[in-house]
Amino acid sequence: MKTNQHQITIELDLEAIEALRQKAAKKGLSLEAYLHGILKRRACLSLKESSTGKGEAA
Repeated sequence: MKTNQHQITIELDLEAIEALRQKAAKKGLSLEAYLHGILKRRACLSLKESSTGKGEAA
């Protein structure tokens, strides 16, 4: 499957960034890799839900 790379910018407060950084570290990941995994899983779930007509609207 061919994929395209996109850049996404999000604004988070320092406390949220630190909490996410700690969760990422517990999994041995960088913050960027951890967030990438979250976004990828959620995007795939959203696509699956929309193809079945279930789930929330984007």
